[in-house]
Amino acid sequence: MDRVLGLVLSALPIFAAGLFLLGNSWHQGYLEGFGVDGSLFPLRYYDVLFLGFFASLLVGLEPTKYVLFWLFLAFFVALTVAVLARVPSFVSWWESIRAATAPRSVKDRSEADKLVDLTGTASFFVAAAFVGMVVLGLLASLAIRSGRAQAETEIAAFDKREANWVEFFTPALAGPLEAKQIICSDRFCAFWMGTHSMVLPTEDVQRLIVHIPKK
Repeated sequence: MDRVLGLVLSALPIFAAGLFLLGNSWHQGYLEGFGVDGSLFPLRYYDVLFLGFFASLLVGLEPTKYVLFWLFLAFFVALTVAVLARVPSFVSWWESIRAATAPRSVKDRSEADKLVDLTGTASFFVAAAFVGMVVLGLLASLAIRSGRAQAETEIAAFDKREANWVEFFTPALAGPLEAKQIICSDRFCAFWMGTHSMVLPTEDVQRLIVHIPKK
């Protein structure tokens, strides 16, 4: 049981890293959809994790369900093998099968046999790591595309005034200015002006008025 718990705890950072990559990729894609530099709006770690979960829902069920299925299947198989490896009766049964099926000449394992087993184990982990990297890369690509698509949807809604929009004043320009508020941080605020984005220092944004369209 301790070994199973250890495997579960070891897997948690991997899933957290996947959520982080997914959330960060979606965030970058979303800002790129408005033409905003994502480096101006870094997110905190827990915000990225939450956004990663949110992005996993927006990426789309059809392309994602197969990836998640194979990930959970691989985790389930590894967990099952780890549990069975702790059961003495199963280990004894497995060793008896190996002893019965192995040729007499190789029952006494040599150093060469051990080296072959070690090479096979290393190859398995290398292949698993490669597949994991491919899966994460695929998810990151899907998240970026989903973020851009979300930005396009919000731009279309703003053009039709079907979503919240704002009026704000800034000393640099004559106002009020109508825009869609994209994102704000302690340092900057980004707005979509209808044809382009505008990034202003937060202290330059004055009297921001939110308009909520009637349904």
